[in-house]
Amino acid sequence: METLTCERGRVQCLLYPWILFSLMQEDSFPGSLMGTPLPEVGRSITCSVAGCDIAVIRQTGGAGVRLLDLRSQSLPADSIGFAFRSQSEALGFFENNRFPLRSLRGLSHVPAWFRFIRNLLALKQRMSTQAWQHAQPQELLAKTLLTLRAAVAGLNGLREVDDFSRGLMDHLPDGRISLFIGGVEANLGCITVQEGRLSWVSDGSAVGGRSVDFRFANLEVAWKSVANLADNLAAVGKGEIQLRGYIPLADGFNHLLDRLQMYVSTS
Repeated sequence: METLTCERGRVQCLLYPWILFSLMQEDSFPGSLMGTPLPEVGRSITCSVAGCDIAVIRQTGGAGVRLLDLRSQSLPADSIGFAFRSQSEALGFFENNRFPLRSLRGLSHVPAWFRFIRNLLALKQRMSTQAWQHAQPQELLAKTLLTLRAAVAGLNGLREVDDFSRGLMDHLPDGRISLFIGGVEANLGCITVQEGRLSWVSDGSAVGGRSVDFRFANLEVAWKSVANLADNLAAVGKGEIQLRGYIPLADGFNHLLDRLQMYVSTS
């Protein structure tokens, strides 16, 4: 049986479920923007991989996503999710949509399982970069917002599983990163930084500390930027992305995004 033989593989196999499980618990999918709201699964969901002594768990009751040390704790007996038999099997699902029937956990809880899988596949589809050129503006806006939220979740997860990223985040100044499209005053949203952790809020005007604005020339530029489909440095040079405010905060955030993109893909 294949085991996790490299640190990168370990981080990937923990980071993908962290992001997806985090997004599944958010109350941030209004039907008019994100599609049909995701129903609550109703059970704890877990993801483990053979050869890794850490699992990812999202418990019911709003407890959030966390890591579970399998050397001292056991997975909840009534949980559902994945027990992947290898790193390649896990990444085959998360990156290439190869469905691992033999690695499913808790299949006796059929209704919860259907809700769980439907939620996962809906999230993966909404964030996919495939055929984005055919998306209507409202759909592209939804994909952009969801991918931004995924990035925030991913960076918080990366903090838990990657020591280098934790060091970078600990040195980020407290403050807010606001994102705008087309120079209008109505913004996409705001990423707040507090004590090395990130949060997504619709309005960060009440948040203290340093601040920086990212202004995208249009929706397509914003989508390509957050989906890693364009060179952001070149976009800044061409004036497609404008920065205003405390630039070191923007630089630190971009450095973290580069680190995240080493591990995850939205294709």
